[in-house]
Amino acid sequence: MVLQDARADIESLSVWLNDRRLDIQLYEGERPTKIEGLNKKDWQSDRNLGMTAATCDAYQATLLATNWNPDTLNFADTKENEIDRKDDITAFSKWGLGRAESNVTEDVDDFIHNRITQGFSVFHVYWKHWYQWIDRRIPKKNAKGDTISYEIKTEHIRFEKGIIENIANVEDFLTPAFGKKIQDLPHCIYVLHMTGQDIMDYVDRNIFINATDAMIEKLKATAYDYRIKILGKEKAFQLGIKTPDDMSNDDLRVFPIDVFCWYGMYEKNGRKERYRFHVEPITETFFAGKPLRKVPGCRTGKYPFVGGPFIRRPGFLRGKSLPRLIMNIMNALNNIFNQKTDFQYVENIPFGFFKPDENFNKQTFEIRPGVVFPSEDPANVNFPVMNRNMAWADHDIQLLLELLERMTGAA
Repeated sequence: MVLQDARADIESLSVWLNDRRLDIQLYEGERPTKIEGLNKKDWQSDRNLGMTAATCDAYQATLLATNWNPDTLNFADTKENEIDRKDDITAFSKWGLGRAESNVTEDVDDFIHNRITQGFSVFHVYWKHWYQWIDRRIPKKNAKGDTISYEIKTEHIRFEKGIIENIANVEDFLTPAFGKKIQDLPHCIYVLHMTGQDIMDYVDRNIFINATDAMIEKLKATAYDYRIKILGKEKAFQLGIKTPDDMSNDDLRVFPIDVFCWYGMYEKNGRKERYRFHVEPITETFFAGKPLRKVPGCRTGKYPFVGGPFIRRPGFLRGKSLPRLIMNIMNALNNIFNQKTDFQYVENIPFGFFKPDENFNKQTFEIRPGVVFPSEDPANVNFPVMNRNMAWADHDIQLLLELLERMTGAA
């Protein structure tokens, strides 16, 4: 069921993934010929002015400073939240989200970046717990109650922390293509990028099950293929890695393993409710599963994800990005600038014509600057005068910048 849902989600998101790759190209300032599929000669200008990234960054900085950060939190004064309590809630929330605890500012910044540049972003909100060895200093007191020394006692302590984490790669959040809100989806899958060490730690803590010897052998075979791909067969042989059996536990510990964390409706013992399952897709191993109401941070039964589109499309969870909104304006700016550059190049290094001798038989020539072309003109060489007024380019650039400001508010 989990693997079927994952395959269906990946297939249904193929169109959006192609659009996302174009969004990244626009933001990264890819050459116009690659973005628009143009054919240009090697002497022609093919520059991207980078205005898309500049506009997105300005938009991102404005949103981070004015909307989404702990310092802008404000709670309404209601009957339940009287003035004094409202201030306490505000102070506590800023502490919980600030550097002293969750430190969400960086994740919020990344969340805004994904939403602007890719049209969609998601927070993963969960309760993290881990174990750590610490030294406790236990005071020893005399008869008067004064501390005279300390006893050092090492203990294995359980720590807990609420986490608001931005899903950096939105491709790791798999959903059906259609849906208005995350909480209304029939299911969703979060791809966890783990290592063999993480898997073993979860097994030791009884979070994962079914980590049998047969599953480990399958993972060793996969890890072997991965090492061969990275190192090359000859280098792997030099290191003594000739078969999957040569893979040690240390090799397996650093081997990257993707685990599907599936959330959705499941029926067990006549009770249908939301569950969370962990499945390793390569060996098709079921690691864990429990009702969502028993997962820390999900007691209400809601998916632990919050997010949505930048520009909403009716019926779709993922939306339209800012680079896609301003794409035509940016393409026009790049094209006008490149045409102006090309014309200046031709004007500085013009092409010309000359009278060839009787042995020169070539009849067709490709026009390019700095080349002299054969001609039957009585004049030996002729360089055309190409002086033209380029004010039209400046006017068009100004018009496009005004359109950009009107569409986005970014000056």
